[in-house]
Amino acid sequence: MDKRCDFLLEVGLEEVPAGFLPKAALWLEEHGRKALGDALLEPSGVTVRYTPRRLVFHATGMLSRQRDLDVKVFGPPKNMAFDQDGTPTPAALGFAAKNGVAVTDLTLEEHKKGMALCARVRQPGREASELLTTALPELLAAIPWPKRMRWGENPQPFARPVHWIVALLGGGVVPFSFAGKDSGAVSYGHRFAAPECFTVDSADLAAFDAALEQRFVMLDQQRRRQAVVAGMQDIAATRGLRLVMDQDLVEETADLVEWPHPAPGDIDGQFMSLPRELLVSSIKDHQKYFVFEKEGGDLAPVFGVVTNNPADCAMDTIVAGNRRVLRARLSDARFFVEEDRKTPLEQYAKTLARVTFQGDLGSIGQKVERFTRLGESLLEMIPAGDRDQAAPLLTEACTLAKADLNSQAVFEFPELQGIMGRYYALFQGKDEALATAIASHWRPRFSEDAPPDDPLGAVVSIADKMDTVVGCFCVGLKPTGAKDAFALRRQAIGIINTLLARAWDGVDLPRLQDQAANLVAPRAKLPMEQVRVEVAEFFAARFEQSMVDAGFSRDVVQAVLATGLDNPVKARAKITAVAAFSAHPDFPRLAAAFKRVGNILAKQGGDMTPGEVDEGVFVQEEERELHRTVTGLSATVRAHVAAGGYDDALKALAAVKDSVDRFFDGVMVMAEDESLRRNRIALLYRLRELFADIADFRKISAG
Repeated sequence: MDKRCDFLLEVGLEEVPAGFLPKAALWLEEHGRKALGDALLEPSGVTVRYTPRRLVFHATGMLSRQRDLDVKVFGPPKNMAFDQDGTPTPAALGFAAKNGVAVTDLTLEEHKKGMALCARVRQPGREASELLTTALPELLAAIPWPKRMRWGENPQPFARPVHWIVALLGGGVVPFSFAGKDSGAVSYGHRFAAPECFTVDSADLAAFDAALEQRFVMLDQQRRRQAVVAGMQDIAATRGLRLVMDQDLVEETADLVEWPHPAPGDIDGQFMSLPRELLVSSIKDHQKYFVFEKEGGDLAPVFGVVTNNPADCAMDTIVAGNRRVLRARLSDARFFVEEDRKTPLEQYAKTLARVTFQGDLGSIGQKVERFTRLGESLLEMIPAGDRDQAAPLLTEACTLAKADLNSQAVFEFPELQGIMGRYYALFQGKDEALATAIASHWRPRFSEDAPPDDPLGAVVSIADKMDTVVGCFCVGLKPTGAKDAFALRRQAIGIINTLLARAWDGVDLPRLQDQAANLVAPRAKLPMEQVRVEVAEFFAARFEQSMVDAGFSRDVVQAVLATGLDNPVKARAKITAVAAFSAHPDFPRLAAAFKRVGNILAKQGGDMTPGEVDEGVFVQEEERELHRTVTGLSATVRAHVAAGGYDDALKALAAVKDSVDRFFDGVMVMAEDESLRRNRIALLYRLRELFADIADFRKISAG
């Protein structure tokens, strides 16, 4: 019976940055499992755990020795193994002797270069410890840390210096060296609370976990996260507050400590008048503390810090130290705000002429001038109600939109761009709609962020982002692969999502792109026609993927986009209608007919002008019937399409299916008579016009 055992590997390190650990653990789990599988050690399970000071890999139920294998060994080819009489040659005899088999046991089998001698031999399995001694240093060296370092005379780069290695197979040490350290069975507990070394007796993970727990190390990262949340919720409950949950912060703080102990600290009341976002950024983003809210939603003067200490380890002193650090941070923030408020936003806006946006595209001030003009053009395309709200403040909103970039607060807290501008505008007594637009025009800031929910902010946002996208394309900064320095993909999706959220179905996207290109044309490094084509394709690709992500089938999306992306709102409505229409029982027949029409007309290219349909040329009832049907439907379908009633347009189109079927069954379109052929092609052109503005049905799989 195969002997199985557990394997435990622990690499003890200098503290590793929290952001390094999750991806490294996932990689180690995947590639460690594969390495053991490739070595034929057949682990039943693999677990990876980590703290800032250790990375642990554990495999259960692993073979302590490979199974013996029956393998084929190939030898000399047939023409070298036997002479003309079929007698084995010395080459065949030597091959048999080498592999410990009788020459009569050799067989001829097909090999890479033809028939060759084959011996079936028993290959003894190797010891797991022997295999691991070679494999482990290679596995550890391949971990893709974001940054590596070398230390001392050790040539092996790693995330941080290695201090110890535990490698146990069952109860025995797997010997190997890595990063200047030899493996053994000695580990360490918490750096301060239990710094003494201890011997690990076996590769049992539960026992190792318990041994570390006694030494104030919580090895399981999920348990540490749960402890962080539970501790913060206890603080909130004790003080009658509500924890502002931030899962990213939970994971980060849990990965910064080995023994999480949440503790509360008080915030000096003098700082609570600072803008909420500035407070939160100072507390949460910069200091990695949690924040709490009062019953009404206001921030409470309390922070929660995750300490790396047992509860009885001078907690008051630790919290007091964190409170002093936070006080200094908030004092700086208050100073920045007080200094910024001494300078009007208009003055900050003037300084943007000296701030470079991009070398070829000029300063931020010049960019503001471009997207101000673009915003004025956009105003003409949006609904009257939104236009009336946005128009009076548009020029001022564009002028001040980027003004806070030169403020001290935003220089120190760049994540607050626009947000601080809103506060400063309100402090100056600006219109609230103007202040809101200064903040909202930056949205969406990230993939889950909502677009601006105010018309003025939406206009400024679209104009600003369109200038960035088109401008970058003009100077050759088109995104490639993972490289997208100006986040053009996010900016394009932001424009699309804003138009969809506002339901602005009157915005002509190609026209807006052309206007943006014209404004930046003097700085362009590429032919403008090339830029226009590439920008249109770029937006279509972003829109296509967003619709697929929303649950629509790609072929339906592509069928609609084949008619162009004039407006995302209309395109989404068409996609919704076509997707619903594709579930109709008659859709396969109708789609097949439309595809046939499209294929016939596509073959005509530019060689034939359709002209007008002449009823006097018809010779068959089937073509007369189709002409009557198309003529009768034309006005109805056009009216539905013009009104955005794509569902109704497609339902009306369904009435053409029988006439189309009879036409193709009984009529030869490509007749020898030229006048007859031209007239029938002209009829098909009229038919295609009914659905050409909705979708290219040739791209849809009708099942």
